[in-house]
Amino acid sequence: MRLSDALSLPAESRLWYLFFMRKPVPSRPHRPTPARPAGFVLGRDRFARISAVEGVALTPDMRADLERFDRDGLSAAERRRAIQAQFAPAH
Repeated sequence: MRLSDALSLPAESRLWYLFFMRKPVPSRPHRPTPARPAGFVLGRDRFARISAVEGVALTPDMRADLERFDRDGLSAAERRRAIQAQFAPAH
């Protein structure tokens, strides 16, 4: 059925025809959302404040170890190894 034929239909039939027989509207191309960082890094001071609310604090020995790690410029992996060596049971 052509559009001119549909226009000659009674109003109710015309509305149904125009609604069901219309061409689908092409959807817009999907635009990916920009990637957001997976999280954020808390600084040592802010983490200490949050921990203090929970009643957790660094001991003087722990604080000295962290200062030594900073002074020596250890990477995160090297810090973990040093802490594991200090607290892991000897095999």
